[in-house]
Amino acid sequence: MIWKTVIEEVNALSPKPRKARIMAVDYLVVHHSVTPPTYDWEHLLDIHINKGYRSIGYHFVVRGSDGQVYKCLPVSPAVVGAHAKSQNSVSLGVCVTGNYELGPPNNDALAGLWSVLKELHKAYPKAKILGHREMTHSRTACPGRYLQAALEKWRSNLKGS
Repeated sequence: MIWKTVIEEVNALSPKPRKARIMAVDYLVVHHSVTPPTYDWEHLLDIHINKGYRSIGYHFVVRGSDGQVYKCLPVSPAVVGAHAKSQNSVSLGVCVTGNYELGPPNNDALAGLWSVLKELHKAYPKAKILGHREMTHSRTACPGRYLQAALEKWRSNLKGS
């Protein structure tokens, strides 16, 4: 899987690039965008800026239509994103575009997501891999029931290996 690093482009398009650093990564948080699966990082950056955020909130975006991975915020050293209320300073966010409350992600989207999670898990082996809905202060269906089920299956396979 080839990742496209768009950090410089995100910072160039953002009015105020993020500078706060994450001291410890306790969580790897999976999200869905509730947008068409063809959306990519540029669409999500626009959405986040229009909501008043300084930048895109996710460290990685996986395009749900084809699994293309975009690295959007630095992870080493990691900067604070905007994706998990009250826990952004201890977590990295990975978003798959699409609405996985309505149907399952395709195999390409899952392959892209798993490639990101495997690499992040190697870098942060103590970090818990959770769906957004599993975070303490979250009241959401995110990452959608179908992606959450796939995530739970993947985590159980990870524990078994």
